[in-house]
Amino acid sequence: MNQFGWSNEPVRVGFFATDALYPIVFISDSLSIDSEGTNQSVNCVVENSIGMISTLTANGINIDRTAPRVSITSKYEVI
Repeated sequence: MNQFGWSNEPVRVGFFATDALYPIVFISDSLSIDSEGTNQSVNCVVENSIGMISTLTANGINIDRTAPRVSITSKYEVI
């Protein structure tokens, strides 16, 4: 990711969760985003041992995999 928050490669998002009272029994697997777009997001589901479920969202994922193109038009001959 560059200093402006953009990546030109697929982004892999992993989640970690804890519960102070009950063990975590389920958390969504890591996810990859490889499509171009602005402010993309991925969701995660977490469940503890007594069945309480929470969802988490990682957002603000920006991917631009298209290289810039430059064209120059000149009235002069380029050698």
